[in-house]
Amino acid sequence: MQPRATREDFERALAGLEYPVSKAAVVRKAQDHGGIDTEADAIVAQLPDRSFDSFPGLVEAIRATYRAQTDGDVASPI
Repeated sequence: MQPRATREDFERALAGLEYPVSKAAVVRKAQDHGGIDTEADAIVAQLPDRSFDSFPGLVEAIRATYRAQTDGDVASPI
C-alpha cells in the first residue's frame, strides 16, 4: 500500500485533540475533520483500542499501523 494521505491530512484530522484521548475520540475527530482523502480515517480506525497520552504517542501508533500494512516497506506520511 502506497500512502495517499499527506502529513497535512493527518494534521487536519487530528488537530485540537486533548490528551489523554481514547481511540474512539480520535476516530470521531478524524471522521469529522479529515482531509479529502479518506485514508487518514481508515488508518485511524485501525489503531489499537487504547488511550493515547500524547500526540507523539498517537503518531507512533499511526506509523506502526502503516508498517504493519506494508511490512515496513513504505514510510508513513506522518
